[in-house]
Amino acid sequence: MDRLITIFLLISLILACSDQKVLPSKTGAINEVVLVADQNIWESSIGDSIRAAMQEDITGIAWKEPLFDLVHITTKQFSRVFQTHRNLIVIEKGSQSGMSIEKNVNAQDQLFVLIHYKDIDDLKQLINQYMPIFSQRIQEEELRRLSIKMLFSDHHDFIRSKHDLSVSIPKEFHLVLDTNAFSWYEYSPKDQEIIKGYFIYNIPHCTGFNSDYLLNARDSVLRCFVKGEPPNSYMTTERLFTPSIRYKDNDDPVIEIKGMWKMENAFMGGSFISNFYLDSLNQQISVIEGFLFNPSQNKRNDLQRLEVVLQEVKIWHSN
Repeated sequence: MDRLITIFLLISLILACSDQKVLPSKTGAINEVVLVADQNIWESSIGDSIRAAMQEDITGIAWKEPLFDLVHITTKQFSRVFQTHRNLIVIEKGSQSGMSIEKNVNAQDQLFVLIHYKDIDDLKQLINQYMPIFSQRIQEEELRRLSIKMLFSDHHDFIRSKHDLSVSIPKEFHLVLDTNAFSWYEYSPKDQEIIKGYFIYNIPHCTGFNSDYLLNARDSVLRCFVKGEPPNSYMTTERLFTPSIRYKDNDDPVIEIKGMWKMENAFMGGSFISNFYLDSLNQQISVIEGFLFNPSQNKRNDLQRLEVVLQEVKIWHSN
């Protein structure tokens, strides 16, 4: 009798699970956004506002490269091919105005934004108010997706004990320079003209926590440790491009600087992202920086992969 009950329960469980909707995998390339909107909206000032928010230029790159690759289709073109896209924004007329952000609507790991509008004035207000929020949300989602796919090394304890930072370095990076004050990890495949790397170091907290001091201190450290092949060549900040500076209010004060680097006395340069963490307990500033050399190629996606590591970094205190 007990066995019959068990079999019955198993069958019931299987039938219950079979009723649940199994979502397909998401489609589309990283940082690609599909916008579903009627042609008159796309060609109006509302479309201009959408493009301004979603195709804003990436900071820290010498040329123009958009935040997202925006693909516009009309409601009539919104077939099943597009419904499973990873980042989907749908604008449609309705009896009320409002918006929602949902996940896993038509596909696994999909981000779905739905905007209803009653009239054009309502739509303008919704776009102006929420489109920057949608942009930020999609950026965060793409970073999370990248983080899930990345494999990390076992160098956590080494970095913590040396630099007082909790950092996870991707597995494909290897340690190319290690001194008492400076650690350098790099990924540079032989068959590709690309170099990605991380610098981890500490600087004194003596004259303040501001971008001028931090960039000058950065240049002093890199001049000592990051040399080029020609004699007297070294890495420094490219001052012809104004860096982007952002203050982040985390558990500890953080200043993020995105800009361009160059090799002084050599023909080489690229982009960098630096995070400076104010460690009040140890009266120092802990630094981790991602840099990229990828000539004549788009930089956005590679910089984003570097940023995945930086966004999870925290000051480490053993006690």
